[in-house]
Amino acid sequence: MDKLKRVAVQFWLRLRLAREARGLTQEKMAELCGISPRNYHNLENGHTNPSLATALQIPSQLGFSLDVLREEAM
Repeated sequence: MDKLKRVAVQFWLRLRLAREARGLTQEKMAELCGISPRNYHNLENGHTNPSLATALQIPSQLGFSLDVLREEAM
């Protein structure tokens, strides 16, 4: 697995764990972020890449900054 793919996997894993720790479903996260549940599912499972707005919105809804998650994943 190349480094970029590894970082992406770690990033989404951290977001999923944070979401679950807060008792939020994928459906609720999708609603909070203004995207469809299917789109959120595809993002969290690495099947698609988020827009910049979504990439900033998701960690914000969980109380994290994008920078913190990126640094932890690397």
